[in-house]
Amino acid sequence: MKVPIIIVIILSIIISSINCVVPPIDQYNCLVGFISKFNLQSLYNKINSTHYDFCAQNAFSCDETGSVTGFSVINSRNSGYNNQSILPSDLTCISTFNRIILTSFNISNELVFYNNFIQIVHERTFDYGNYECGPINQKFPQCRHFLFSCKFLAGTTLKLSYIQNSYFLLQGSHPYVENDVSSNNSTFFYLSLWAINYPDMSNIQPIDTFRVVFDKNFINSSISNFPTIKANNFQIQHHLEIQYPFYLNSNPFFKNIYCDARFEKPRSFFDFSTHYYQIMLLSRVGNEFNINGEIPIIPYPKSFNTFFSGSWNAFPNLTVFDGDLAIGESNLSFILPKYIGKNQHISLVSNNLTGQIDESWCNSYLIVENNKLSGDVPLCFSCYFSDSLIFNNFNGNQFTNYNQSLGCPKFAPRFKKVNDSNGVLFLVTGENIGYSPNYWLLNSQLYPSSYIAISIGFEYLVYYSVDNSLNDEYFNITFTHPKPTQIYTFPVNESSPTPTGIQLTSTQLFIDGKFFSSYIGYSNQSVEFEKSLKNCPIKESSFFSITCDVDPSITLTYPTIIKIENDNFVRRVMINPQQGELNQLVCKNYCEDLENRICDLSKGVCAIECQNDCGPYGFCNYQTGACNCDSNHQGPNCSLPFKPCPVGSNSLICSGGDNNCNNQTGICSCNSKFTGDDCSKPNLYISSIIPSNTNGGEALFFGWFGDTRSNQSILIGIQKCQPITYNTSNEIKCIAPPGNGVYDITLKQDDIEYILRDSYRYDEIIKSCPNNCTNSNQGICNTSNGECKCINNYYSFDCSLKRNNNTSNNSTVNPSTGGTNITDNQVNFQIYFKNLFEIDFSGNIVNQYSLQSNWTFNKTKDSQSNNIFKLVQTIQQSCEIIASIEEISTPKQYSFAGTTFTLDTGSIKLTISISNYYYKSNLNTLQLQLISSADNNENQETDCNSKEVSTNEINTSSFKYIKISKDNRVLQGRFINKILSDGRPTYLSIDIKNESNSMIATLNLPHFLNQSIIDPDFSVLLQTDFNSECDTKNDRKWLIPVAVIIPVIGVCCIVVVAYLIYRKQFIEKPLNIKLAGLGR
Repeated sequence: MKVPIIIVIILSIIISSINCVVPPIDQYNCLVGFISKFNLQSLYNKINSTHYDFCAQNAFSCDETGSVTGFSVINSRNSGYNNQSILPSDLTCISTFNRIILTSFNISNELVFYNNFIQIVHERTFDYGNYECGPINQKFPQCRHFLFSCKFLAGTTLKLSYIQNSYFLLQGSHPYVENDVSSNNSTFFYLSLWAINYPDMSNIQPIDTFRVVFDKNFINSSISNFPTIKANNFQIQHHLEIQYPFYLNSNPFFKNIYCDARFEKPRSFFDFSTHYYQIMLLSRVGNEFNINGEIPIIPYPKSFNTFFSGSWNAFPNLTVFDGDLAIGESNLSFILPKYIGKNQHISLVSNNLTGQIDESWCNSYLIVENNKLSGDVPLCFSCYFSDSLIFNNFNGNQFTNYNQSLGCPKFAPRFKKVNDSNGVLFLVTGENIGYSPNYWLLNSQLYPSSYIAISIGFEYLVYYSVDNSLNDEYFNITFTHPKPTQIYTFPVNESSPTPTGIQLTSTQLFIDGKFFSSYIGYSNQSVEFEKSLKNCPIKESSFFSITCDVDPSITLTYPTIIKIENDNFVRRVMINPQQGELNQLVCKNYCEDLENRICDLSKGVCAIECQNDCGPYGFCNYQTGACNCDSNHQGPNCSLPFKPCPVGSNSLICSGGDNNCNNQTGICSCNSKFTGDDCSKPNLYISSIIPSNTNGGEALFFGWFGDTRSNQSILIGIQKCQPITYNTSNEIKCIAPPGNGVYDITLKQDDIEYILRDSYRYDEIIKSCPNNCTNSNQGICNTSNGECKCINNYYSFDCSLKRNNNTSNNSTVNPSTGGTNITDNQVNFQIYFKNLFEIDFSGNIVNQYSLQSNWTFNKTKDSQSNNIFKLVQTIQQSCEIIASIEEISTPKQYSFAGTTFTLDTGSIKLTISISNYYYKSNLNTLQLQLISSADNNENQETDCNSKEVSTNEINTSSFKYIKISKDNRVLQGRFINKILSDGRPTYLSIDIKNESNSMIATLNLPHFLNQSIIDPDFSVLLQTDFNSECDTKNDRKWLIPVAVIIPVIGVCCIVVVAYLIYRKQFIEKPLNIKLAGLGR
C-alpha cells in the first residue's frame, strides 16, 4: 500500500524537530547578530529557510538544553568580510559559554583584556591571523588557558607579570620577554613563547613545561639565563641558519628536553651522566656537532636519547648509551656492529648502514628502516614479519628474507606462573618469543593487561587480569604471531611427565598422558629404555602425547623400565613390552607417596625399586627391593668381591668375639688383644709389676696374656723367674731370683716374645736417703721410705738449706695454657706441660699433641677447704686430659704406691690424668713433656744474690731428685720411682739428662690398660746465704728451660700426677699463694 506523500513530509519534520537542539531565543538572536555583523551567514547551515542550526555547527557547542557552552569561530572567507572589530558586547549577550576561540578576526583590545564576563571563561584563544593587534600593555584576563597569536609583536616587550594563566601560549611573532615579577608566586604550568631571548626566571617557581621558539634575532647573551629556568620539560627551537654554542648541559632541572637547533663544533664531550633526565631529543644538530665523528654526549644511565640530522661516523658505545637510542638521518656509513647492550629500543632509521644484522641484536627492539643492510634478518625478527609493525622496521634494505610469509621454524615459548593474586602473573621465556606480549591470549580470549620486558625478545613478566582462577593443572596460550596462529598448552605448576597409557609396536612407542612437552624442541625431552640405555628418538610430541621410534635391534623383556624426561623433570614407569600390550593401569599417586617404589603400568601395582644398579653380577628383586648377587659378589650393587675369612679359635670366623672379617679381601681385622691371620694369637703386654725384694721371692706381672697359654717363660734380665706358680689371661706369678737394680723383662709364650725395657726394679729392704740427709745435725733418714726428716730449722729434700725469713712468693695458674708461675720480687719460675708424644718401639715419634692451649677451667674445694683447680682438654676423639691443681692449707701425710711422705702447708699438688688414649700400635708408648723455666722479675731492685744457674741430680732407692739453683733460689723436684699402673704399684724408670741450662727427666711407664699415676713434686726454696738487703738494681733476665718428658707405654689412658709443692711460710713470713683470677 502506498503511503501518501504528505504523511512522509510531516513525519520528517517531526523527527527533525525532535533531533534538533535550539539555543534559547536570546542566545539565538545574539549568534544571528554576530554572524550578520561580520557577514558570515553563508558559513552556517539552516534548519529551514529562516532558522540557523547553530548547535549542529562545529563553531558552537551546546548543552542538552541548547545553551551555548563554547564559541569557536574561524573566519574562512577570502572576501566579503567587513573587517569590523569584535567587541565584548558582541559576546556578552551569551552568558553560558566557557570557551572562546576566534581565528583570523580583527579582535579589539577591549575583548582581549576583557575581564567582566558574568560567567567563568576557562579558555580563550585570540588568533589575529593577518590582522594587526594592539600592544600588550596590561594583564591578560585570568583563565586557565590563554593563547595569543599575532604577527606584529616584533620589537615589543612581553612582561611576565601580564600572564595570569596556568597555560599560556604566545605565538606569531617574537617580542622581547621581560621578567618583572617581584615575587615567586607565579602559577605557570605550561608556558609557550615566541621570543628573541631567555628571560631571567630565577624567581619563578618550577613549571612543568617551558616551550620557546626563537628567530634569527635571538640574543645569544641571554643563554646565561637558561640555567635559571626551572622546568621538567623543555621544548626549544632555534633558527637553523645560525649556529649556536651548546648550552643545554648548563640547566640541571629538566627531566625531558627537546631541542631543534644547529650547534657549533664542540671542544669536549658534554657530561650528563649525573644529570637526572629521562628523554633527550636533539634534532637537526648540523654537521659540526661531533668529536672525531662521535656524538659528543655522555648520557645519564638508562635515559632515552634521540639524535637527528647530524653527521657521525662512529657507532655509539652502548655500554655508555645504555638506554633506548635513536639516530636518524645522520649518514651513518659503516658496517652494523654486533650488539653489546641489553633491553634497548634502537632506531637507526634513514642512514647508510651496511653489512648483516648479527643475532646479538635479538636482545633489542631494532628499527633499521631505509639503510643498505643485506643478508638474512635473524629469526628473532623475521618470525614476526607477519606483524606489519615489525616488518616495516626493516623496510628499505636489501635483505634476502624480507618476506611476510616466511613463518617461524623455531618458536619455543615457556610460561611459568609466578602468582595468581588479583589476576595471574607469568614469567615467559624461550626462543624467538618476540617483542610484543600483547599478541598472547590466555585461554584463547584474554589479552595481557600489562607486561615488563626483563630481557627483550627472551624474557618477560606478563600480567593477565582474570576474575576466575586457572585450571588446576594446565592452561593454553594463543599466539596470534608468528603466523599461523598457534595454541600451546602449559602446566600451571611444573610437573613430572604423567603417562596414562603406553603401547609398543615393532617400530614405535606410543605414550598418552599429560605434562609432556608442548611440541618438539620446547624442552630437553627424551624417552629412554633404561636397561638397554638406548633412547627412543621422539617423532611427535604434544602436551598430551609422545610418539617415538624404536630401534628394532633392542630386545626388551618384562619388566622394562621407561624413563621420560622433560628438562629436570623425570618419570620412570615399568611396562610389559610385549607388542600390542596396552599398559594403562595407573597406580595411586604414581607411587610417589611410597619410598623407592615405581608404578608397574601393566599391573597397577607399586613395585619396590632397587636403589642401586645390580650390574652384571646380580639382578633386582622387585619384591624386596634388593639386589640378588651371585656367590662371588656382594654389596648393594653386587660390585664388591666376596672372599671368606679363615676360621680360628672355637671354630669361629676370625676367632669370633669383636674381631672383624673383611669379606672383600678375606682378611681378619683383630681387636687390640689378638693378632694372627685368624686372630687366635694373643697380643701380649705387661701393664704393671710387683717385684720381689733384693732377696728374691714372688713377683707378680699384670697385663694381657691370652685365653690359652703354652710354653710360657719370664726372664728378669737374663735370669729366669721360675717356677711360674700361677697364670691367667691377665696375671702371672713366679719366683724371682735374688738381685738388685733395674732389668728388662722378657715374656715368651708359644712363638711370641714380648720385651719391656727397664721395667723391673728389685725392692730394697733398707731405703737410702738423699745425701744421707747431709749430716745428723740437719736431718734424720727414714729408711722405710727413703725420706729425710729435717731438724734444727733445716729443710729441702736433703736438709741442706736453712730457712730464711726474707721471702714473699706468689703463684698464678694460667687456665688457657695449664701452666703455673711462681714469683717473688726477683725470680720467676714457670712450670707447664708442653707436649704429649706417642713413640713407637724404635723410638720414633708417630703422634704429637701440644698441651699449651685449649684447656677449660673449673674450681672446687675439698673437705679440708683446700682449693682444687681443674683444667681439662680433649685430644683425638675421646682422649681426655685432666690437670688438677690442689692447694694444701695444712700439713698432711700423703701415701702413693705404697710410699708415704709429707706435704707441708702451702704446698700445691698437680695431677695430670690421660684417659682413653688410642694407640696406633700396642707396642707404642707415650711421653709427657714438662717444661720449667726461671727468669729475673722485671720489677727486681737488687742483684747481690745474682748467681749462675746450677743443676744437680740425686738418686735414692725410693726417689730421684733434681735441683735447679738461680740467684740463691732453688727449684727442687722429687720423683717417686713407683707408679700406679691400672691401679697397681709398679716400678717407674726415670732418666735425668743435663743439657746446658736445662734438665730433662724422662719417665718410662710399662704398658697399661686403664690407668697410670705418676707422683713428682716440686718446691721453691731459699739458699742459706740469701741476702735480703741487696740494693743494687739489676735489669738482666735469665731463662732456664727445664723439661720433664714422661713416656707412657700404653693403649687406653694415662694419669700423671705431679705435686708442685712450695713453702708457703719460711720462718716468719708466709709464702703467699695466689691463684690469680681463677674461678672468678
